[in-house]
Amino acid sequence: MVQNLINFSTNFKYNGLSNQKIIVNYNKVFKYIKLNNKTKKIINWLLSNNDYIPNITIFPDYISYDLIDGYTFTQIGDTGILELRSILLVLQNLQKLKYKNKYIVHGDLSPVNVIFKQDLKIKKIVDWDNVKLGSKYQDPAYVFWLWINFGGNNKSFSEIKKEANIFKNTLHYNQKDLKYLKRWIYKVIKSEMKKHSYQIKGNDWLLKWYLNCIDWIKSEWKNLWI
Repeated sequence: MVQNLINFSTNFKYNGLSNQKIIVNYNKVFKYIKLNNKTKKIINWLLSNNDYIPNITIFPDYISYDLIDGYTFTQIGDTGILELRSILLVLQNLQKLKYKNKYIVHGDLSPVNVIFKQDLKIKKIVDWDNVKLGSKYQDPAYVFWLWINFGGNNKSFSEIKKEANIFKNTLHYNQKDLKYLKRWIYKVIKSEMKKHSYQIKGNDWLLKWYLNCIDWIKSEWKNLWI
């Protein structure tokens, strides 16, 4: 899927990474957002403990970081097995990090928030302003949903099944883990629907996609696993 990557450093303003106001100036990214104190503490801790977070500077009304030289996707649905393996390895490393003995949740591990090197190894992950403490299944649920992209129409069931089992085996998930993962997939889809309700109102295709994702999990989940 390499042909679907774009140069992140030249297209950041146009690839829809965030609903917040973003300005790129003098090789810096400025994102206008007020972070609460808990989020600030987690980000500051991550800056010393996580190689995948950019060097973020926090101001009262915005955050900034250096423009990253790398490649990203402009939309979901373009990732394949190579990209899935890359994000799963990073996810394993991220889940080894504990802040006050709790899992750190990025909250939106979409392909458009991941910066790749040319060899498809992951360089950085952006959009940490929603980082929080939570379930170890939340970020994996985002990855399963948005990287395998089972709700789209660009992969056959056999391709989805293969990627699902790569996911399962890489993360060493058992049946109990898969049960919790399924619950979290429902949760993150419904959460995203609520967050983007203003977009869904004017976009029948987007609403249909969300609902297709939910229906697909209900009907096909049990048929995925080897």
